[in-house]
Amino acid sequence: MSTKTPPGSDPCRAISDAPLAAPVDWLTGLRRIACGKKVAPAGLKRRPGCHLVAAGLALQALGLTPVEINLLPPVSHGVRAKLKRLGRAMSRKRPARTAWGIDLSTSGLKAVKLARDRRGRRCTIEDYDFVEHKKPLNQSTGDAAERELIDQTLLTFRTRKKPTADRICIGLSNETVIGLHLQLPPIELSKLDSLVEYEARAQLPIPLEDLVWGFHESGGSGAAGAEQSTETFVVAARRRRSGL
Repeated sequence: MSTKTPPGSDPCRAISDAPLAAPVDWLTGLRRIACGKKVAPAGLKRRPGCHLVAAGLALQALGLTPVEINLLPPVSHGVRAKLKRLGRAMSRKRPARTAWGIDLSTSGLKAVKLARDRRGRRCTIEDYDFVEHKKPLNQSTGDAAERELIDQTLLTFRTRKKPTADRICIGLSNETVIGLHLQLPPIELSKLDSLVEYEARAQLPIPLEDLVWGFHESGGSGAAGAEQSTETFVVAARRRRSGL
């Protein structure tokens, strides 16, 4: 059985008011990631499935996902830029043990903090939160009003949790992201970056200078014995809309 949620309503609420008053069971939830000893799982059970994206973002921050697209803008030149690049390089070499994943959706902010054990083989939930926007983002009257709603939600989250971790990974809403699937011819790895940039510049409807973007190369595809094409996914977002 499926039910439709009204525009702007919170899809994370338990579905108890179905049109036919029939019970609806969620067939999803966090099963391989357990809650830590100090975490009460009641909130996760009350909103099943709604923290999955946030958990996935935290896993990405910990380096435990195959896709590692990062939309942080490139660092410019100068001494401060060199220090920032050095800090980023050191953080990549040093495995993160804790990470917050933050999913900013139309209805609100969902956040999950994961921690890895010392062997790096198991993750547990150390904390989580859900903060509803004062009103759904799709009911805002413009970019400035939407930004204000997001800022208020982020302030509430920071006041509640004072989030600290080795890394924080924030996901952007679908409305702010552009996706592009490229099927590239066989090419040397050293030339892949320039070819992807050329294709992105040609196919994306917005100049690259106005975007933050990245790509993920998922390997070759094609019939056995034939030359393997390179399947690549490009993700981009406007600098102004994403806040980056």
